[in-house]
Amino acid sequence: MVMGEKKRKAGICLLCCCLMAALFTGCGNSGSEDTSDQVYYHIQETSIPDPDEGLMDVFGELTRVSEQDLVLKDGTFYRIAQCWEMDEYEVLQVKHFVQILEPPYQEWVSYEVGIYYADELYRVPRRVLNAEDGRLLILAHNVEQCILASWQPGMEVPEKILGSEYDNSSQDLGDCELYRISEGTICAYDRSGHTVTVLDETLKVQEKKELGAEANIYGVTEEPGSGELLWYGTRNKVFGVWRLEDGTAVLSNDAAGDAAIGSGNVQLHRGTAEDVGLYQADNQGLWRMEEGNVTELCHFSDRSYILEELYSMEAMEDGSLLLFVKCDGEELLLRIEGNRVPLPEKQIITLATTHTAKSSLGRAISRFNRSNELYQVELLTLDTQELAPDYIAKRQEFIDQIQMETAAGRGPDLFSSEMINASDMVKNGYLQSLEGVLEDEDAYWQAALDSGRIQGELYGIPYDCSYLFLTTYSQSFAGSRQSWTLPELMEAVRSSDAEVLQNDLDGIAIVLAYALYDNDNKTFIDWENGKSHLEEAPFLELLEFAKEYADVGRHAWANDTEAVKEGKMIAVNPRVFGGLERFSYMSELENIFSGEPAHLGYPRSEGNGIYVMPRLFYLNAQSDKREGVEIFLRYLLSEETQRRHVEFSVNDFTYVVGEALAESPKLAVRLSALERSIELGLQKGPNLTNPIGHEGLSEEQAKWMRFLIENARPGNFYVQEIEDIIYEELDPFFQGQRTAEEAARILDNRVQLYLDERK
Repeated sequence: MVMGEKKRKAGICLLCCCLMAALFTGCGNSGSEDTSDQVYYHIQETSIPDPDEGLMDVFGELTRVSEQDLVLKDGTFYRIAQCWEMDEYEVLQVKHFVQILEPPYQEWVSYEVGIYYADELYRVPRRVLNAEDGRLLILAHNVEQCILASWQPGMEVPEKILGSEYDNSSQDLGDCELYRISEGTICAYDRSGHTVTVLDETLKVQEKKELGAEANIYGVTEEPGSGELLWYGTRNKVFGVWRLEDGTAVLSNDAAGDAAIGSGNVQLHRGTAEDVGLYQADNQGLWRMEEGNVTELCHFSDRSYILEELYSMEAMEDGSLLLFVKCDGEELLLRIEGNRVPLPEKQIITLATTHTAKSSLGRAISRFNRSNELYQVELLTLDTQELAPDYIAKRQEFIDQIQMETAAGRGPDLFSSEMINASDMVKNGYLQSLEGVLEDEDAYWQAALDSGRIQGELYGIPYDCSYLFLTTYSQSFAGSRQSWTLPELMEAVRSSDAEVLQNDLDGIAIVLAYALYDNDNKTFIDWENGKSHLEEAPFLELLEFAKEYADVGRHAWANDTEAVKEGKMIAVNPRVFGGLERFSYMSELENIFSGEPAHLGYPRSEGNGIYVMPRLFYLNAQSDKREGVEIFLRYLLSEETQRRHVEFSVNDFTYVVGEALAESPKLAVRLSALERSIELGLQKGPNLTNPIGHEGLSEEQAKWMRFLIENARPGNFYVQEIEDIIYEELDPFFQGQRTAEEAARILDNRVQLYLDERK
């Protein structure tokens, strides 16, 4: 298994998150009250490919990659990386590379560079100090000394620049934060000693400045006009900009105020020769400073950019600014430039959901909002994301409010499936049909699509899904079967030594999951013809079976896995192990069933009871944004968005601690993306030692995954419409207060009445 290990050396620590709030003068305003002088700051983004991908096979599966430095200069990226061949215990060999990425930023070009010089001493390339006319100025060093070296494509070993040795004994430049300044000046910041050392182009020390323990540097730049060195950061926890020479404030502490210190990134960069301003960016937005005055140019969240990291900033000769950032888990290059053309006015599409925005869906919505000039999707969700004792009540209150607004002819444009009872809303005329929104339905998982159909018509469009299925022993219980009916399963259970069917599954849950979830089984309820058979012998037999093998607390084994292996229990409840959508669950099941799992699903009259449970989006009948909604839904199910969803779920997903609404990773609904997820799972490989997180797949597990996908059924169970009735009338039987015949007769009457009203 190939792995990459990256470190971004941003040279940044803290953010003054309320930076100079009193001085903000309005987004995109040049300062003039004349609207004809209005300047609008447009953002163009470019995805930066992963530089590790071109190095992952240097030593085959034993390759490890580490980034030493990454620099953006004149719009081109330069990177120094090391590759190790590493077995379980030691490093076998190391190679060094310079990588270059030029516009239009399609592919990194990698060059291997040697480390031995004419004096036979090795010096490892560590930092890119400058780039000019295709030639790089590199800082190379070993334990004893650093040198400057020149390199350009085609050179095997960087060429040492004579007279540029630096004695590392007093201060190791490799451990310092280095800031590259024009005219060859380098500033080295020793964070532990709070010392800035200024070096010339030959690494000779020009001066040292002790800033004191109360100072914390974010970076060093030049003052427009004078060219004096400025450092920016905090002094006594207050953000500011100071001259390095005499410590005078360019932006006074009074102007910065007593804002609270938060976490984040700050970059400061002077303008071009004609521009006498300083530009400052952080995770929140972009500002321009001139003569102590601060103007906000743009606020990133207003443009759907939620920055996780801000690596670097560069002012270009054409007046634009380049920001290298991490946004929604992706590394982007943002080009920001002022323009007299106004930003487009977008129509707002509202989506009501109880899920958090910190998810794959949240990322997809952000990308849609940034790329679409006509529409913007806004989430309507709970006010608080924190765990609280009354969370369930707050959630229900939120859902009730949305439903009341909808019934009054208002409500959001889109509903997430957990917000509504779709069948009832279709019956009451509250939803619009979404037939024809997807141009090529064969490209999608049909079980997921069919879950959004009501009476054969598509009302719900899926974005992602989990699935519900049953796993047992392949040889000792399931045998050679590829599927089973309910009578076959009941016979197999009664012929075994089992005491319980499935842990934590009561009798009513057995009736639902093992029998009534099968929409096509006419033995119990004939949904097509509106006829109930719940008073007949097969249902009475099912009730007695469910009562005999229910887990009602009398079977309290210390270890459910051992109970399965000893034959006392047939299957395990998925809730014991968490999200079914995680690949790690396949490994857990393989361990529970001793390497012989049979993922046949629940019994059905035909096929397998493998049920897809998608997150669906429904369109409010009162919405006048149908055109925009269709564009958004097609975007969610596009090849690119579904691929990104897969990569987030398999590679980037992390649980958000303390979030009540944090989501587990889900499966895609586009067939090509599903196959991509299996490919990524195979690349990761299985992991039986870590049950938490999204692990990989073995070849056998991948086969079962494909079996589950190919044999899945939609999870729109008709019986959910009458679950309340079933619980009310069967509970007395399982409590011993009614006979099976009495319970079945009363239930049959109520269900038949419902079916008659439904016709």
